[in-house]
Amino acid sequence: MSRDLHLEDIESIRSLLFNKETSQQEILKSCYDKIDSNENLIRAWETITPIEMQHLEKPNDSLSGLCIGIKDIFSTSELPTKMGTCEINWQMNKGGFDSRVVATLKAAGAIVVGKNKTSEFAVHKPTDTLNPRNPELTPGTSSSGSAAAVASGHVSVSIASQTAGSITRPSSYCGVIGFKPTFGEIPRTGVLKTTESFDTVGIIGNSISNIESVFEVVRVKGRNHPIHYNRSVTEKSELTILIAIGPTFDSASLWLRKKAISFVNLMFKHHKIINLENFSKINFLKLRECHNEIYAKEISYFLKNELSLDDISVELKNFFSYGKSISKFKYFSHLDFLNSQRKLSSFELKNSIIFSLSASDQAPKIGEPDKIDANLFWTSLGLPQLSLPLLKSKIGNPIGLSLTGSKGSDINLLNLGKKLFPQYTDV
Repeated sequence: MSRDLHLEDIESIRSLLFNKETSQQEILKSCYDKIDSNENLIRAWETITPIEMQHLEKPNDSLSGLCIGIKDIFSTSELPTKMGTCEINWQMNKGGFDSRVVATLKAAGAIVVGKNKTSEFAVHKPTDTLNPRNPELTPGTSSSGSAAAVASGHVSVSIASQTAGSITRPSSYCGVIGFKPTFGEIPRTGVLKTTESFDTVGIIGNSISNIESVFEVVRVKGRNHPIHYNRSVTEKSELTILIAIGPTFDSASLWLRKKAISFVNLMFKHHKIINLENFSKINFLKLRECHNEIYAKEISYFLKNELSLDDISVELKNFFSYGKSISKFKYFSHLDFLNSQRKLSSFELKNSIIFSLSASDQAPKIGEPDKIDANLFWTSLGLPQLSLPLLKSKIGNPIGLSLTGSKGSDINLLNLGKKLFPQYTDV
């Protein structure tokens, strides 16, 4: 039996359970043994449910045997939610209920191992989590614990969130797969709200297959949700291949840009590949400013009560103050512009795939800032984004390449990822 049984593809786990070749107890022990082997070094977890307190569901549910982590901004009934802060008002907080995504996962048989570390109120302040690929480099910020837990082999899936690049960038830094769905595809009930306009629940995983299995369970779907149902219809026409790599989108080196573009050209040598700037009328320069100011304004509103807490960092307080200084007129003007750009993207990008860098470089050294990348564009426009660890830096550290699809094309995007890059389909 595999030492890392808990990391197998969910379909393989279901088969093993059905044929009674293993048990959920054995899978759980594999998971906890792996965490015990190096968590004292990686520090990916804020809290972990003791193994003896795990209540295993029936072994024939769709996600039975799947061990998952939850970013510590999602309410869980058994564990405290600290929101990435040590403030006493949050440290002992128990919501008394599961967020909707957690409840859905549990109902499908998934095993919630614990809560992954996140930055202060899921914004900018780094955690003490180390990058499993290279401990001298940062694992990212907001979803760093989630990415590190997957990269360490602690779990095969962690539920995370993205407001700018919080899933994609840590996934790139840690060399794992990150999936940010279409805005609104996974419910946000019971999750810390930093913005109304951008917060998106997503998934970090060790295979596209496992991510897709989880997504199919937790996403909003069916005829009771007509907007989601109608836009999930499979497109039949040929894909338009677009590249968003260059000064407008990222701050990567010329070497990395050429490497990424060459990779895409090789994959689609029989397709016409178009530069997104030449294809689209979206105002990317203004969209970056728009995202920053909407983010600041909305976080200053949703976290206004936390602003007075003593343990809040100076950096976050300054961001709050900046948000408060933005006038309502300017804020609503930004919202109007954002909505116009989202409508434009829905029209222009239908049945398109955009390739971009998930990060503008390998992970920076601990304490150094991130480079500007393209992730906030796809978050702002509400588009689904799949980051795969397809590139490497000159010294061999991982860098992700992102595939971004049109609104509602999530399943098609995941299927394309499996088709183009089968090495990331199964563990």
